Parts: sequence; C-alpha cells; structure tokens
Amino acid sequence: MTLTVDEVRNIRFPMVRQPNEDGYRASAVDNFIDRLEVSYATIVDENEQLKANLAKADTGADAAFKAAQERLSAEIARLQAENNELRSGAKGDAGSDQALRAAQDELLAVRAELQTKLAQANAEKVAALAAAEAAKAAAGASESTGQA
Repeated sequence: MTLTVDEVRNIRFPMVRQPNEDGYRASAVDNFIDRLEVSYATIVDENEQLKANLAKADTGADAAFKAAQERLSAEIARLQAENNELRSGAKGDAGSDQALRAAQDELLAVRAELQTKLAQANAEKVAALAAAEAAKAAAGASESTGQA
C-alpha cells in the first residue's frame, strides 16, 4: 500500500509522556518510516517500468518511420526510372506523344500520392515522438512526486 502525499504531509506523531523527556514516540516514527520506505520503493519501481516502456515505444516508432520512409523512397525512385524510360522510348515515336503525356500524368499522380503518404508517415512520427515526450514528462512528474 502506498502512502499519499496528503498522508505524508499530515502525519502527526504522539509525544512521549514521561517526566523530563521531550520527543516523539519512537515506535510511531519507526512504523511511519517503514511505510514510507515501501511506498517509495513502489514509486521507484513504477518509474523504472515507465522508462522501459517509453524506450520501447521510442524504438518502435523510429523503426516504423524509417521502414516507411525507405519503402516510399524506393517507390519514388522506381517510378522516376519508369518515367525516364518512357520519355526516352517516346522521343523517336511522335505518334505516342499523347500516350506519353497520359503515362507521365499517371506517374505524377502516383508520385503525389506517395509524397502524401510520406508526409503522413512524418506526421505519425512526430505524433509518436510527442507521445513519447509526454510519457517522459509523466515519468519525470511521477519521479518528482516520489522525491517530494
């Protein structure tokens, strides 16, 4: 059972009631320190677990972003090569000019779609990093609460 901040703030120890003695009853102080130690250990363990979860989330988000970025970059390169190939093949064939324009328009549309997907992947990475930062802040707040 963990102690609340209010319990720690509001603790009052009974005074020793013997003549010529001032101070608190040692058994009450010892019991409170024991409870405080258990609560602190629980908070430290929870904080370590949150840090580990955050590290896993950071690694997963970065890996997913890099994979998506590589996949989209490869697709863009492939489409650019295909576009160049169509252009070079169409130079000698004046009748296929209209077909070339249609193919080029299609490739430009696919490229725009891929760039949109890349932008979405970037936005997802930013959101994942923001969530990771929020989790770090929550872990830091939990740790500072445990130290207070």
